Amino acid sequence: MKVFPNCKINLGLSVVERRPDGYHNLETLFLPVPLCDELTLEPAEKFSFEQNGILLDNSPLDNLVVKAHHLLSERYPQVEKVSISLKKNIPFGAGLGGGSSDAAFTLTALNALFDLGCSFDELEGYAAKIGADCAFFVQNRAAYAIGIGDILEAIVKYIPAPTGNNDEPLKALIFDSYYDNYKGVVIYTRIVDGTVKKGDVLLTMES
Repeated sequence: MKVFPNCKINLGLSVVERRPDGYHNLETLFLPVPLCDELTLEPAEKFSFEQNGILLDNSPLDNLVVKAHHLLSERYPQVEKVSISLKKNIPFGAGLGGGSSDAAFTLTALNALFDLGCSFDELEGYAAKIGADCAFFVQNRAAYAIGIGDILEAIVKYIPAPTGNNDEPLKALIFDSYYDNYKGVVIYTRIVDGTVKKGDVLLTMES
């Protein structure tokens, strides 16, 4: 089985507060982006993992793909014997979530390959143990994220971005959360010719 873990971008980021555990609560919008790694999984006599493509600065055994496999095999021993190959195309350390995506796609691919029957909620639970934004890639759809990036609400409708005075393009978006006050609507600011103008509704969320 071959799958293609994609990266994501954050459309704005608001750091809300530092948590006692050292993490930060945040508000952001995760958007999938079609820049992908390549992940191949096949049943085998024993577990093996290899990676190629962009060189990583860690040991292959520290890769999140391996962590995802070991985590799932603790609950489902039948997934232990598998050969996994990862080709890295997504730059690491750039906030694109490539490692988290690889791990999440490993979980979903193993679920399909071995017919485990895990639900999205179960897979997201496993993913959350691996990394803060890993759960996002399980369903891999645009989402509003809070907490440490592990509490997600799916976006169900896009509203075209407004322009200035019909002849001024939208030049930049800055995250400005009014989420709690607007009951499910995220509102962003825009910058037109250096002037910040608030109140442009760009998307709505599931109720």
